[in-house]
Amino acid sequence: MGSFLFKLRCLPLAALFLTTASALPAENNLRTRATSFTSLGCFIDSPSRILPNKVISTHDMTAARCALNCAGYDYFGTQYSSECFCGSDTPTDPAPAGDCNMACSGNPDEQCGAGMRLNVYKFDTAPTTAPMAPPISGFEFKGCYTDNFPERALAGKTVATDDMTLEKCANICQVAGYPAFGVEYASECFCGTSLDTRSTKVPEVECSMTCKGDGTQYCGGPNRLNVYQVPSSVGGGSNVETVGGFRYASCWTDDVNDRALKAVDWRTDDMTVEKCADRCMGYSYFGLEYSRECFCGNELAHRSTSAPEKECAMLCMGNPSQLCGGGSRLNLYTRVAASTSVSSSSSTTATASSDIITSSSTAAPSSTSSTTSSTVVSISPSTSSSTTSSTSTSSTSQGPELTTITSCPPEPTYDGHTGERCYRPGGLPAACRTLASSTLNSRSVGSSATACKAALTRYGMTPVPAASACFPTSIPVVPSSAVAASIRSSIHDCINAPTASLICNYNADCQTKTYTVGQVPSPTPSLGVDLLGGDGTFESGTLGDWVLGASPHLTSTTVTTVNPRSGSRSLLMRYLNVNGGGNSITYNMFIIPGRQYEFNLYYRHTNPAAATSLYLYVYPDILQTDFSTAQLHDAPANVWGTRTITFTAVASWAQLVVNVGGNTGQPNDVYIDDITLKRLT
Repeated sequence: MGSFLFKLRCLPLAALFLTTASALPAENNLRTRATSFTSLGCFIDSPSRILPNKVISTHDMTAARCALNCAGYDYFGTQYSSECFCGSDTPTDPAPAGDCNMACSGNPDEQCGAGMRLNVYKFDTAPTTAPMAPPISGFEFKGCYTDNFPERALAGKTVATDDMTLEKCANICQVAGYPAFGVEYASECFCGTSLDTRSTKVPEVECSMTCKGDGTQYCGGPNRLNVYQVPSSVGGGSNVETVGGFRYASCWTDDVNDRALKAVDWRTDDMTVEKCADRCMGYSYFGLEYSRECFCGNELAHRSTSAPEKECAMLCMGNPSQLCGGGSRLNLYTRVAASTSVSSSSSTTATASSDIITSSSTAAPSSTSSTTSSTVVSISPSTSSSTTSSTSTSSTSQGPELTTITSCPPEPTYDGHTGERCYRPGGLPAACRTLASSTLNSRSVGSSATACKAALTRYGMTPVPAASACFPTSIPVVPSSAVAASIRSSIHDCINAPTASLICNYNADCQTKTYTVGQVPSPTPSLGVDLLGGDGTFESGTLGDWVLGASPHLTSTTVTTVNPRSGSRSLLMRYLNVNGGGNSITYNMFIIPGRQYEFNLYYRHTNPAAATSLYLYVYPDILQTDFSTAQLHDAPANVWGTRTITFTAVASWAQLVVNVGGNTGQPNDVYIDDITLKRLT
C-alpha cells in the first residue's frame, strides 16, 4: 500500500444523509426511479456471511446507502455501524431486536446492526437504480471503473478537495493537458492519458458517492472512478526520444529521501524536456518528475530501478504534449556518445475506443544502422530468489538488436510499493492475533480489542481509518459468551480483510523487459548489503536518520571522534547514574515482509562496575536482547563486543531501537559504532 511513504486514504467520506428509501436522490439523478424496501429485523450473521456479496464499509452508511450499493440483489443488510452486505438468499436465523444496537455511521438515529448482527431489508421491487452522469462540456462519460491503490488507474495529476465537483475536476485536468479525468471517493480528482489495463468497468451503482461540492452529482466510490474522456482524443503526452545529446531510457523510481539523481534539483512551473536537458548539459543523466521537477547527475542511486512506463504519465507543465514523470517516478534520459548518429523517434499516445481509453505505442526505426555507448542501468531482483525466465532476440537492418526477457517468480512475492506499511498474512501484532482464538475468555475480549487497536498505531505505524473502524466504540465489561464471540470474530475478520489495508499484497506476476543486446544488466546483490547505507557509522558527525529519545538527562548521547571502531567517529551514550533509567535512539525503514534480517552493532564501555545494560529492540516484531545478555557488568572494559538480533520480518517496515540504561551505582561510557541491518534471505 513517495518514499517512506505509505500513502494512506485519510479523507472522510462525504455524508449522504439518507435515512429512508424516500430520501434517495431525486429521480432525474438516477437511471430509473428509486426502489423501496422493507425491514425484516435483526438477524445473526455467520463467518461465511449470510449475505456474502458486494461488501462495503463506509463512514456514511445508512439503509438507503446500502440499498443503492445492493442493486440487483433481493436482500441487503447493515452491520457494525458502517458495513453493507448484499445477497439473494433469504436470511433464516433471526436475533432479538436489541442485538442490533449500533448506530449507523451515516445517521445516528438509525440502527446498523452490531458485531455479527445484521439489520436485514428486502427490496419491494427489483432495484435497478444507478447514478446518472450529467453532461460535462468537452468530455464523454465512459462509465464506472475500478481503481488501483497505490498504482492509480489514472496516473497523472491528483487533487483532493472538500468542494469537488465534476466541473472542477474536468477543469483541473483540462488545464493540465490531460484528455481524461476521474472522480473518486466524493472528493478526489485524478487526471491521465490512459487507464491502467488492470482497471475494469463495473456497474455504475458502485460509483454512487455524491460529490462533496455538489450533492446532485456523483463522484465515484471507494476505489471506484467515474471516468470521463475527451471525445476521440488522441495524444495526451509522449516521451521525447532524443534531445540535446540525450536519449530517452525509461521510467525510473525515485525517493525523496534518497534521490536517484543528486547533483541538481531544479523546479519550475513551465518545465519542459528541453529545459531540463539544457540545465543538465554537463551531466550523464537527467530526469523529469511530477510535471515540474528536473534532476541531474552522473550516477544513479543504487536503490533506484526501472519502473513500468505507465507510472510516468504526468504531463510537463510547460508543454502538455510531453511526459514529465509521476509521483516518485522519473522519465530518465541518458547521454548519447558524441559519435553516435541518432534519428529515431517514438511516442506513446492515448486513443479512444467505445468503452475504455487504451494506450498504443509506435516507433520509427533509425534510417541507418547505429550503435550507442550509453547504458541504461536496471536493478534486477535479488540473486537469492530463483525465477523462471524466457528470452527472445530480434533485430532489423535499421536498428539495434534487442532481447526480451520474461522472468516469473517461483511463488507469490510481496508487491509492496515504497512507503506501504502492512503486515504479512498471519503477522498482525500478538494482541490482535489473540482475537482469532475461539477460547478467549469473554472477560478478556474488551481488553484484547483495546490492546489490538493500540498496537496498530505503535512503532511508526500511521493509524489506518478503515482498520480503526473495525473496533466497536464500546464493549460490555462482562459480555455474554455469545456476544463476546461475536465481537471477537467480527473484529478479527474485519482487520484481516483487504478493505482494512493492513495485510500486505502478494502476486506471482511475470515481468517482461526489453534491452539492447549487450546491455542486459547484471543482478545487483541484495543479500548481505548494509541497508542503513552507512547511517550507522556516524561519519557525518550527526545522528543522521536516527531519532534521539526523550530522556537525555538519564543517558546523554553525542557523536564523537573518541574510540571509533572504523572511520573517524563513534556514538557515545553516557549513562549518567541519575535515579536509574536510560535513553534510546530509533531508526525506521522499509523492508520485505517474510525475509530474514540481521540487526547488529559493535560496542565498548569503560566501567564494568556500573550496573548498566545495552538492549537492541526490533518492532513491530517485538524482539529484544535477553536480560542476561544485555547486562554489561560481565563485559570487559575497552574491548569491542557485538550485539545482534536476527529476525524474520512480520511487516513491511522495521523500527530499530538501541537503548543504554541502568540502575543507580556508577556512570558508564558506552561507545557504539558500525550499526548495520543486512538481509539474509
